[in-house]
Amino acid sequence: MKLIRCLVQSFQCEEIVGAIDGFDVWSVTVTNVAGRSGNHRRAVVYRGCEFQESLMPFALLDVIVSDDLVDEVVRVVTDKCATSPTTVEARIAVVALGGWYAVGGACPPARGATVPKAHRLAEFFHTLTAASSTSR
Repeated sequence: MKLIRCLVQSFQCEEIVGAIDGFDVWSVTVTNVAGRSGNHRRAVVYRGCEFQESLMPFALLDVIVSDDLVDEVVRVVTDKCATSPTTVEARIAVVALGGWYAVGGACPPARGATVPKAHRLAEFFHTLTAASSTSR
């Protein structure tokens, strides 16, 4: 299982999610975020006054897919975000989901994945806090 995180323009979100629905994805989550893209600032007019906006609105797509579908999903996102044959307006990160933990009863386990018991979750959180205290 892989987590694909895509930072795209907000107006492209619906088209990308519609194209991704054709694949056998396990989960798609869309979050509205704001960020700065380099030194780009745009002029915004509000009630007749112009000011520079430093944070641009984006959509963050979190897509969980199996390993064999990663290339196809990334290709779909890059095709939908291409503004010219050489420019793609998206930032994409692919992260491996090594230990998959589902907390709560609403999330079914991923295909082929095992969900640990509650006492193993306590061990997992203990290792996270120990690792974060040593990294400081």
